[in-house]
Amino acid sequence: MSQIEALVANVGSRLGIGPEAAPLVKGLLQLVFGGPKGFEGFLDRFKSAGLGGLVASWIGQADNPPLGQQGAAQAFGEETIAALAEKVGLDRGVVTEALAFLAPKLIGLLTAGGAIPASAPPAVAAFLAGAPAAGSAPAVAAAPALNPALGKSTASATPPSAAVSHGRDSTGLDRYFIPGIGALLAIGFVYHFVTSRPEPAPAPAASETAAALTPAHFGFSNDNGVITASGVVGDNTARSAILDALKKAFGDKVSSAVSVEPNVAPAPWLAKLPAALELLKVPALTADFDGAKINLSGSVPPADLEAILGKLKALFGGDFTFAAGSGAVSAPAPSASSPK
Repeated sequence: MSQIEALVANVGSRLGIGPEAAPLVKGLLQLVFGGPKGFEGFLDRFKSAGLGGLVASWIGQADNPPLGQQGAAQAFGEETIAALAEKVGLDRGVVTEALAFLAPKLIGLLTAGGAIPASAPPAVAAFLAGAPAAGSAPAVAAAPALNPALGKSTASATPPSAAVSHGRDSTGLDRYFIPGIGALLAIGFVYHFVTSRPEPAPAPAASETAAALTPAHFGFSNDNGVITASGVVGDNTARSAILDALKKAFGDKVSSAVSVEPNVAPAPWLAKLPAALELLKVPALTADFDGAKINLSGSVPPADLEAILGKLKALFGGDFTFAAGSGAVSAPAPSASSPK
């Protein structure tokens, strides 16, 4: 089983959609590589939605956590989600949840080693060529092949009772009558099945969801070893990740107040927060993470502050903006007894 097939099985089991997972993943891969800018254009969706820092943290990572449905709605938009839901015959809410789960994992899978693919890799191309089309009916058995030399069917001989009707050979009109009736019945069944399927319940408009999102926030201060942290994130998973990172970096000497609010965007700095905290082990330093903006301040010598900023820039990359509070630059250095 390839990695793509394993991902199909995973999302099919996770969301209870079974065989519909294959056309759903196929539709997402067509979004990834089908645009004029290919994979880069797909990444631009997240950057345009203010999630550039988050998507950068997925590059080359094998097991990225889900994005969250609000983030997926923000990145893909109402029209794209509605079109994909109609194509695969699933509820928009289910498709939004699937995109939130699949997008981070596909981006990590397709960028192994940190390389951005210029086109679909062979395994993806093979999957796109072989995956069943969304909403397709089961294949109908092919008609028996004709023997070119005899002009007759190579299927088993028709029983005498079916071959003769009113003394005529079965090559007459009645030879086609029963198959024709069968075909009409099949067409009628398919038409009834398609037209009688209930319409999926409409998902909330992406514009309504995205407009209400506020940036995730994390505030940190190191008062000579007394650590205070606060913030607001969109789910308990993110909150737990922050608390675990603080405990790993500073042990139990942390006073924290991190809350969960429903309309908060995914935190683009979350995946690299443990590494960032290692850089912030400086007395009298204060750090503020607001979406993709990072600001440092406190009673830290200007040279030390610039050095920390440089390391943070290298860690988070160009999708973040960085600043140093004016008070920090002009503030006096900590006393000689304070560790550096």
